[in-house]
Amino acid sequence: MATGPRKLRPAAGLVVGASVAVATRPDLVAAYPWWIAWLAVMTGAWIWGLWQVRGESPPSERRSSTVVWVVAVSAVARLALSVPDAPLSDDLYRYLWDGRVANAGINPFLHAPVAEELAHLRDDAIWPHINHPDVSTIYPATAQLYFRALDALGGDPRSPRWGAALFDTLTVWLLAGMLARRGRSPRAALAFGWCPLAILESGGGGHVDSLGILAMVAALALADVRRPRLFPAGVAFGLSTLVKPMAPLLLPAQLRDRSWRSILALLLGGTLTLALVVPDLDAGSQLFAGFRTYAHHWQFNDAFYSVIVEHGAGPTGTRWVLALGTGLIAWIVGFTVRDRAAAASVVVAVALTLSPTVHPWYVTWLAALLVWAPRSAQRAFLAFVALAPVSYYCAWSFSRTGEWVEPAWLWWISWALPATILTLDRVRTVRSPDARSAERATPRDESAWS
Repeated sequence: MATGPRKLRPAAGLVVGASVAVATRPDLVAAYPWWIAWLAVMTGAWIWGLWQVRGESPPSERRSSTVVWVVAVSAVARLALSVPDAPLSDDLYRYLWDGRVANAGINPFLHAPVAEELAHLRDDAIWPHINHPDVSTIYPATAQLYFRALDALGGDPRSPRWGAALFDTLTVWLLAGMLARRGRSPRAALAFGWCPLAILESGGGGHVDSLGILAMVAALALADVRRPRLFPAGVAFGLSTLVKPMAPLLLPAQLRDRSWRSILALLLGGTLTLALVVPDLDAGSQLFAGFRTYAHHWQFNDAFYSVIVEHGAGPTGTRWVLALGTGLIAWIVGFTVRDRAAAASVVVAVALTLSPTVHPWYVTWLAALLVWAPRSAQRAFLAFVALAPVSYYCAWSFSRTGEWVEPAWLWWISWALPATILTLDRVRTVRSPDARSAERATPRDESAWS
């Protein structure tokens, strides 16, 4: 199917228009009912755009400018969401605080923001908005370097949102290049570029996940060429891990069917990034204090954790079992799903499903891999990503009542509905000879949108 820019213009106009409409409200959390309605419009436009590029071959040189156009829409929509004064998430204030502390010559892992040792760094713009000020930072080395850069550039509260918009735009470029190398239309990169969740979390929330996702996709791109560049791919995997620890789950698929020399290059590249941790080692056991608090106590919008605990299992043991289960499944998927990028999408989906904490911005890691999802999981993954912003209802309700509540219907929307879609599509695959044939397609084609 040939898809010129004209067929995508209505979808692009709705994506940008809805972003601008959302940006007219100064406080994104308080405006939840307003922007969730506009997000529904944006979601329809996004799905329409995906439908238009399904099965499309790479465009001719004459039409390659439309790829630039897809990337431009991605950037404009994100920048529009950076306009409101109040961000969607207060996490970015912690980013700026960590950067300020580090640039003052103090290890940010040593002290929680409330510590008197940091009292001289407090101000009226950043300090009052820091969440969990009694917990020391949980963000590792790559993220900390980014935070220091944000502070050095002035520490504007909008700068994390601009940075996230930039990282996402670069990710769209990388995805477009991977798609072209695989014989698919690079315009399918709109699966991430025009994704309402990704737009909301980068331009609206400024989450550091955008940096980790960029490094993860860069690693996949470096490993997905005729002559894989595995040492720099390993470096990119390591940098992504030192933002948030998702990338190691993708390694089993990358290690499969590689020579020992290639495996060594990949692992060496990743190991070298640990040098970034060295300056923080003087924190001693405090280096992991914030992460331990998060790992032991945080819980939100999970698929299984709460159910298991409510039936009598211990919280700590349940977290360990789910974590070990995630690692085991990552190895199984890595060695059974032939296409490495498709395996990455499945592993990330499993990690989210088994996590005790699934904030909506965590789901952007899956959004970046939607173009590689196996056929039988495409619709379920798409629904999961599309529905993730609904969970902001809890933040909106909290802002109005002062009480944090997760309504029962949230689980049915976030988890039961995508699971039902996945089950139905798997049944269809098993029963349909044509669907089974598509699922057994060659590795380069098995994740193509259908």
